[in-house]
Amino acid sequence: MEILSTKQVAERMGVTQRVVTYWCASGFFKSATKVGRDWAILANDLRGFAPPKRGPKKGKRGKPPTPTRDGGAGEKGREASDGTG
Repeated sequence: MEILSTKQVAERMGVTQRVVTYWCASGFFKSATKVGRDWAILANDLRGFAPPKRGPKKGKRGKPPTPTRDGGAGEKGREASDGTG
């Protein structure tokens, strides 16, 4: 029964130590136990572990709007150019 730190798990999985800490705190490793400021993880938990898929970042909602020729002002804030104004 090999016990690993978050640093060791991060090196084995090719991710940052912060990601492993998040996985521990979120319950992805059943055996993860907090020891002081670090976590102790059983090596058996890494077998068959698939990292969770990352979703889109919060606040991103597709492509930004396409700018208009007039710099985005549109018709608001401009006087009518038909000579009446």
